[in-house]
Amino acid sequence: MNAHQIVPVMDDLRDAVDNMEIIVERELWPVPTYNEILFYA
Repeated sequence: MNAHQIVPVMDDLRDAVDNMEIIVERELWPVPTYNEILFYA
């Protein structure tokens, strides 16, 4: 595989994870959110 094949798949995954982050309760979310990464919240 090359970047032209992988990047679209990564974009799709990113969209799915971003949408899940909105609906999953914060204390159940297993990875840092964007706010936690960017603002150390």
